[in-house]
Amino acid sequence: MNDNLQVQTGFGFGYGQNEIGIQNDLLQNYERALHYKLKLRQTITSRIKLNVGGDFFYTNFDENYTTFQTTDLIMVIKII
Repeated sequence: MNDNLQVQTGFGFGYGQNEIGIQNDLLQNYERALHYKLKLRQTITSRIKLNVGGDFFYTNFDENYTTFQTTDLIMVIKII
């Protein structure tokens, strides 16, 4: 590579999982996220610099909401 050309990269990954109780209902969600970055910098003269880059994002998100059923309570009472 040329002495006047610089390359910078970055990478990030995230994972999240939640289980939230809302009164008697249940909310579950899962998330996986990826972020990649690439940047090129070319120095043309001492006063002129060219910067070019790009980002890539990917997210996988899944959410489930389960409502409370009265039959669930009846089954618990019968078991006890």
